[in-house]
Amino acid sequence: SHDKHDPAGAAEFGNAIRDTYAHVDEQLGVLLDECDDDTIVMVMSDHGFGPMSNVRLRLNQILADAGLLKFEEGSAPSKLQQSLASWLDRMLRSTLSSDAKRRIAGMLPKLRTWFETLDEAKIDWAHTSAYVNEAYRSSPAIWLNRLQELTDAEADELRDRIEEIMLTLVDPKTGEPLISSLERPQEIYHGPHAEKAPDLLPSWWRDGFLLDQSSPAAPGRPN
Repeated sequence: SHDKHDPAGAAEFGNAIRDTYAHVDEQLGVLLDECDDDTIVMVMSDHGFGPMSNVRLRLNQILADAGLLKFEEGSAPSKLQQSLASWLDRMLRSTLSSDAKRRIAGMLPKLRTWFETLDEAKIDWAHTSAYVNEAYRSSPAIWLNRLQELTDAEADELRDRIEEIMLTLVDPKTGEPLISSLERPQEIYHGPHAEKAPDLLPSWWRDGFLLDQSSPAAPGRPN
């Protein structure tokens, strides 16, 4: 029932993930056979996996609707430009290997930045209090605009307001909340670089929604 389900792809690759895990498990067995009892072997993953819902959120548009973000006048990318960027993104992701993508990104960092923001509406920073980096599609982290000088009390009040807004979002089909909670990074991260963390983390890893690029002419809430 997922909107990205491909019956033909499922028939061909339905067991691909299971078979990959079986292969990794087999290779791990070979490794363990070569180790003695005093050798410690740790298996780690850089991230987990989980289901994704059909819901797409335009969080910057939601912030704009609430008066916390303003787009630059005339910043909405044209439909042709958005379509071209979307097609090029799918084509490159499906044809280039991970090593090739890393090499290109390393050699041409400015080109990567330009490409990732090609279909992104520009923000009027002088009139924006909070935003999401929608070019980074895999994380809906919410940031307060550091260009605005806020007291600690004002920043806390702004975080509370944003959290209240996000928790009111519901799936129009089910009536269920789309964001079950928002984490305060300062309460979960520690260390010398904790201040570089975003201000709010919607629980996307639990809720499974995806980001869409905002457009000044498009509604932010799902429909």
